[in-house]
Amino acid sequence: MTASTYLSVQGMTVSYRRFRALSDVDLAVQKGAVVGLVGPSGAGKTTMLRTIAGLVKPESGTITVAEERIDRQQAWRRSRLGIAYCSPENRVFPALSVGENLEIGARDLRRRPDPKVLDYIYDVFAVLRDRHSQRAGALSGGEQQMLTIGRSLMAKPKLLLLDEPRVPCPVPTDADIAQAVAALRAAGLDLP
Repeated sequence: MTASTYLSVQGMTVSYRRFRALSDVDLAVQKGAVVGLVGPSGAGKTTMLRTIAGLVKPESGTITVAEERIDRQQAWRRSRLGIAYCSPENRVFPALSVGENLEIGARDLRRRPDPKVLDYIYDVFAVLRDRHSQRAGALSGGEQQMLTIGRSLMAKPKLLLLDEPRVPCPVPTDADIAQAVAALRAAGLDLP
């Protein structure tokens, strides 16, 4: 691991019963980098991200973030270290408003929501500002994806793991999500 490596995965092996999902995988990500895992369905992309987030236990290998070994830590501890995992499986709280869903992201870390971060999220995902008081369950699929990403950002993560951030929805919403990821990259996740 070099001094500029922020995330290091070495020798990661993960199996689900008899099926080997990852076999001796290495990954190094520099601070501030945007990295995409590309491959066919079943190649292990989601397993890799879920393992880094602490939702899947590896058979072997190490995971280091900012020179701290985390592969033996529980998911909630990784979250407190600034690792946020957002996937299509993350659901909104449908009966709560968009604003209440966003506030929950900060409360997970026992913090009061930072109004600057909330404003930033509303700048990146303008449609959410327009729907602040609307029930989250009434949002489209793409808007719900934006909300789950926004909720993850409320915790001011140092490492954001986006698992399939594109959802089956109209092209403008996909473009909005791609634009938002580019804006997050430009901000270096160094939120206000």
